[in-house]
Amino acid sequence: LAEIQDTDQFPDVVITDYHMPKKNGSDVAIYIRNSFPGTKIILLTGNDVTEGVGELVDQILLKPVKAKELVASIHSILGSK
Repeated sequence: LAEIQDTDQFPDVVITDYHMPKKNGSDVAIYIRNSFPGTKIILLTGNDVTEGVGELVDQILLKPVKAKELVASIHSILGSK
């Protein structure tokens, strides 16, 4: 989050993990939605237990994620952008 907090540019997409040392994917998604409403969010998780986060993100991918799957997900949520 530190990298995008001090910018006036809006990222097109943010890819984040659900489990992190200081925050979780829900915290990141809420911050992104409030700060950058047009930004798409892809959540990576090692399990399918992501209660309450589904409506905060655009896609959830189960790890391990293959590069091809991640690229396809990015193309899918960004459309023709």
